[in-house]
Parts: sequence; structure tokens; C-alpha cells
Amino acid sequence: MATVKKPATKTVVKKATTPAKPKTTSGGKIGAKSITILWADGNGVGYDSFPKTYKTFAAARRALIPVYKDSVKSGRYNQTEYKIVFEDNTSYKGRFGISPREVNPTKDKNVFEKQITDYIRYNLANPYSGFTDREKKKYADLIKNYKLTD
Repeated sequence: MATVKKPATKTVVKKATTPAKPKTTSGGKIGAKSITILWADGNGVGYDSFPKTYKTFAAARRALIPVYKDSVKSGRYNQTEYKIVFEDNTSYKGRFGISPREVNPTKDKNVFEKQITDYIRYNLANPYSGFTDREKKKYADLIKNYKLTD
């Protein structure tokens, strides 16, 4: 009986790789990877087809201008929901009302930064019942560590 010789096995050692560091700005803050407008109230005329994802805050702000113009024409505010995904895959989801008295993307070039920081600072100063220490830290870290403008 012939002996069958097994082929020699080759041991492959894979080099461990470290995860890539998220892109940071010159100020050391982590930048946004994407901004998605999830939906917007109003008549929808002239709006982008939401949900739609943008690469910059400026592009997302420009997409809100028709929502603002509809608000002015109708005399009411239009609620909008958005989600920001940062370079380290942390995300933030928020809403704001677009109108001349609330968020005005034709006037405010940094509408996302303004809305987010105002909302977070208000909640940190006036915590609602059930606002946990973990949520407080998460909010404070967002302002401290993440870039909310282009």
C-alpha cells in the first residue's frame, strides 16, 4: 500500500493593522463624513428628494433653502430632521424648525452648528428629568470634539 504524502502547509502570519485615525481638522476636531436631510415638511416644490446625503454642511444648508422659502410663502415653520455621521462613525440626529423666526438657512451660514450647540447648551444648563450623566457627557463631548461646520 502506497503512503500518500500530505502537501506541506504554509503558515501565513497576517500583520495586525491598527484602525485608521479619523480625519481631524486643524483645530483637532473630528470632521463630518456626511450630512443627511432625512425629511422636511412643506409642499416639497423645489426641494431635493429627501432623504438625501451631502458631503458638506454648506451643501446640506443649500438644500434647506427651498424649505425656508416655502415656509415664508406659507407663513408656517417647516420641521426638518437630519443625521450627521462623523469620520469616526459617531452620529448625531436632530431636528429643527425652518422659518424666519427659527432656523434661516439663507441668513445663517452655520445653521447646523448653531442649532446643535444651542440645543446642547440649553439641555446642559436646564436638564430635563431623566437626563443622565452619560447623556450630558455625550453632548458635551460632541461640542468639544466634533466639527459642526465646513
